[in-house]
Amino acid sequence: MVLGDLVNKSVIVWIDDLLVFAETAEELVNVIEAVLQKLDEFGFILNPKKCSLFLTEVKWCGRIINKDGIGHDPSRIQALREMPPPTTAAELQQFLCATNWMRAGLVDYSRVAQPLQERLDAAFAGTNKTKRAAAGIQLDLTMEEMESFEAVKNLLAHSATLTYPNPSKQLVVMSDASDSGWGLVVSQVDQWKSQVPIQQQDHELLICMGGG
Repeated sequence: MVLGDLVNKSVIVWIDDLLVFAETAEELVNVIEAVLQKLDEFGFILNPKKCSLFLTEVKWCGRIINKDGIGHDPSRIQALREMPPPTTAAELQQFLCATNWMRAGLVDYSRVAQPLQERLDAAFAGTNKTKRAAAGIQLDLTMEEMESFEAVKNLLAHSATLTYPNPSKQLVVMSDASDSGWGLVVSQVDQWKSQVPIQQQDHELLICMGGG
């Protein structure tokens, strides 16, 4: 790997885009120098016009990243919330793919979206899952599926910002599972109050996951 141990420590790579980060300006300069040295060793050249330095907030892969945490791009959320009910398998697949990408900040997403996922699976049964095939499969959502569609959009409206792990804070892991699915929420609490029920603590969300 070109950037070696810098990856996920000081650099995030997405295809041909690099996100370099540090806690202070001095540390950032050192990381940038290390990155440039590595790229030079392997003959890579950066386009200066596409480089931005010393930003305190960036839009990265549809996410907004700053000192407070990682949230979703409001314009992307708005576009999905304004999306009309899907009338083809292709439209439903597009909606589910986009919202699934955001699920780390959507509490209970898997359960809420399950009727839509089941409808998509049924629509694709016995066919290949190409975009052309999906575009030709007409859908008429049931009442339950429409409720699921609106509920997912409501989750988007209340999507949580994922905070950064802090070893000095109390880590909380909440999980549940049954024959029909599982769920996991990982959070942290700055000032843990031993006499206060866990659901009433001041949680900072790290990630939420779930599946069927």
